[in-house]
Amino acid sequence: PEPIVRLDPDSELAAEIEQVRSEIERLSGRQPTDEEIAAELAAWERTLAEERRAQQWVTLDPQQWDSEHGATLTKLADRSLLSSGDRPEIDTYTVQADTDMQGITAIRLQLLTDDRLPHGGPGRHESGNPVLSEFSVSAAPKGERSGFEPLAIAQATAHFNQSGWDAAQAIDGDATTGWAVYPRIGAAHLAVFELEEDVS
Repeated sequence: PEPIVRLDPDSELAAEIEQVRSEIERLSGRQPTDEEIAAELAAWERTLAEERRAQQWVTLDPQQWDSEHGATLTKLADRSLLSSGDRPEIDTYTVQADTDMQGITAIRLQLLTDDRLPHGGPGRHESGNPVLSEFSVSAAPKGERSGFEPLAIAQATAHFNQSGWDAAQAIDGDATTGWAVYPRIGAAHLAVFELEEDVS
């Protein structure tokens, strides 16, 4: 009879099929049937789907925010913060947000466009180019506004990096380097900062 499934597997799926076949053979002492392999693969696909759902991004709702050198930060309807007013050459933004999330593995920073920014942004420089020299994260029990402990960041990646200005330079401890996005001005950008350990 024709087998239940015919597959043209990629390398990951081929490896999973072989693992399933070997495990069934080890436990039962016989070659697995196509039905058994199909059932095991279906279970594996369900596990992958659950993992993907668990990795969904959640937009934080800022509770407090501050510009160290006098820029005006305004929370918009989409929970983003728009910087306006004074435009110091170098500034430090501090943002606090509460969350009930468990097992947080990464922070995603989005730089958004806005018609009020030069060339639509996402930066405030006259060129529209932002430079993120350093990015850090601290955490404390929900509701507390003190006792924050710094979280170690394992790596930083971005979907676009200006030549010589990579996202990894935003966590290198050197304020003279950083992440920038020229010449892709007037477009939104994002960087992902993966934590060394999960946090809740």
